[in-house]
Amino acid sequence: MSILSRTARRLEAFPDTPAWFDRHLAKPSSQWLVLVALGLALRIATFGDPNLHVDEAWYFLVGQEMHHGAIPYVTIWDRKPVGLFLLYYLFAGLSSNVLAYQIPAWLFASTTAWVIARIAARWTGAQGAVLAGASYLLMLGPLEGFGGQTPVFYNLLIAAAAWLVLQSLDELDAGRPGWRMLAAMALAGTALTFKQTTMFEAAFFGLFAAYRLWRSSAPRLRAAGWITAWVVIGAAPTLVTAAWYVGHGFWPEFWQAMVLSNLAKAKPSAAEIALSSLRLLLRLYPIIAIAWLGTINPSLNRQIRIERQFAIIWIFSAILGVVIVPNFYTHYALPALAPFIILNGFALGRRDIGFFLFAFIAAFTSLLYPPMLRIDHRLSAKTMDEMSTIIRKHGGDKGLLIYDGPTQLYTMTDTHPVSRLAFPPHLNNWRERNVSSFDTIEEVRHALAVKPGVIVTTITPTYTPGNGDTREMVMAYAYNFCEISGAYPSYEYTSNDSLIVVFGDCSKYQN
Repeated sequence: MSILSRTARRLEAFPDTPAWFDRHLAKPSSQWLVLVALGLALRIATFGDPNLHVDEAWYFLVGQEMHHGAIPYVTIWDRKPVGLFLLYYLFAGLSSNVLAYQIPAWLFASTTAWVIARIAARWTGAQGAVLAGASYLLMLGPLEGFGGQTPVFYNLLIAAAAWLVLQSLDELDAGRPGWRMLAAMALAGTALTFKQTTMFEAAFFGLFAAYRLWRSSAPRLRAAGWITAWVVIGAAPTLVTAAWYVGHGFWPEFWQAMVLSNLAKAKPSAAEIALSSLRLLLRLYPIIAIAWLGTINPSLNRQIRIERQFAIIWIFSAILGVVIVPNFYTHYALPALAPFIILNGFALGRRDIGFFLFAFIAAFTSLLYPPMLRIDHRLSAKTMDEMSTIIRKHGGDKGLLIYDGPTQLYTMTDTHPVSRLAFPPHLNNWRERNVSSFDTIEEVRHALAVKPGVIVTTITPTYTPGNGDTREMVMAYAYNFCEISGAYPSYEYTSNDSLIVVFGDCSKYQN
C-alpha cells in the first residue's frame, strides 16, 4: 500500500472535528468565552509585571501624568496620537497598578480574536472560526503583543470596522447603505487617533465601500452624499483633536508631533532594515503560508470570493502602514496579523489538515514565546519593588531622572519626570535626537539643573546607536554627585540584559 493510500485511510478514520466544533462551539457567545479563557491563559503570567514592555509602561505613565495636568506634546512629549493617551488616562484613573491596563488589554485581545472568528465564520464553519481566533491570540506573544501595545487595542477597532463593511455588502450593492457603514468609519477614524498608520486601512475600507456603492443603482447625488458622510465621520476624531489644540494655542506642538517628528527621525540603514524584515518574516511565515492556502481554493461562490479579495487587499493596506515607517520593530507586524489570520480560516476549517495546521501554529508560537514557563515576570516585579524602595531611601524625594530604565518607577516612587522628554529613548537614542519640539541636549541640561536626587540608567546603552552626548552629561552628573545605591537586572522583554544602576544620594554632594 502506498504512503498516499495509507495517509488517506488515516484521514478518513480521523474524528470529524468540524462536526464537534459545530455541536459545541457554533454559538458566538460560546466562541467568545473560549477565546476569553484562552487569552487569560496566555497572559496571566504577565499580570502585575510593571516592566513588561517599554512602550506600554510609557503610555501608562503619560496617562497618569495627564491626571496631574500634563498635556501630550506640550508638557510631556511623544509622537503617538492622543486617542491612545486618553485610553491610558482612563486606565490610570482606575489605579496606578499596571493591572489597570493589563486586564483591559486581555479583554481587548480576546474580543479582537472573537471578531476575527466572526469574520472567518462567513466562509468557514465553527472550527475554522474558532481556530482562527485562537491563532490570533497565540501569535500575539511572539510579536510582542502580550501586554498593552497600541495595536492590541486598535486592532479591535479596525477588525470591527472590517466586519461591519462586510456586513454592509448587500446594502451597498443595493444602493442603500445604513448605520453599519457609518459605524465602520467611526471605528476606523477612532483607530486613527491611536496610530497614524491606520489611515491606510481606514482609507481602504472607505474606498472599497465607495466603489461598491458607486457601481450600484443608487443615484449619483445620494451616493456622493453617503461617501462624503463617511469621510467626515472618519476624519472627525482627528479633526476634533486638532481643533482642541488649535483652540488652546498648541497647534505648532501638535503638528510637529503628528507629522514633522515622523519625517525628522533618522532612518535605519539598509542592512538594519533587511535584518529586521527577515526577523518579521521568520515570525510571520506560518500564518503567511496558511493564508496562501486560503487564496488557492477554487471552489468558492461569488460572494465569498469578493470577501476573500477584501481580506487580501486589507493585508496589503496593513503592510503599507508597516513599511511606511521602516523601523520594523517586531510589534510593528501586529496590525497585519488580523487580516492574515482571517484568511487562515479557510485552511483551518478543513477536516483533513485544519487541526494539524493549528497545532503547528501553537507549537511555533510556544517555542518563541512560552507563556506558561516565563518566571521572569515574578522576578521583574520583585526587582522593581526593590528599586523603588532604594530610590525612596536614597533621595528620590529630591527628584528622579530615568535616563535609561523603567518609567513605571516614577509611579512606584510617587515622583514625576523632571523633563518633558520623559520617555528614555527620546533622551538616550541617537535616532530620536532633536526629533521632538525640544532640543535634546537642552532638555537633559534642564533636567540636571533641577539637581535630581536619583539618576537611573543602564551600564551599557539599551538602544543603538546611543546618544553619546546626553549619556556623557548624565554619567558625569552621576559619578560627580551621586553614589551607586544598587544595580539590578532588567527583565523587560526587549532589554539587552544590561544592569540598571540606581545612582542615589546626589544631593549630598551638591552645594
